[in-house]
Amino acid sequence: MTLIDEKDYQAGVERLETEFNSDPEAGIVQDFAELHLIAVKK
Repeated sequence: MTLIDEKDYQAGVERLETEFNSDPEAGIVQDFAELHLIAVKK
């Protein structure tokens, strides 16, 4: 599960809505990355 804050979520939704409204045929690039770390106690 990935959690983002409400402000970032709303900004993303608004950006997608703007892009779809200006060009419904355009593709949307998903710019998302996750970093997974594992800690080992010595």
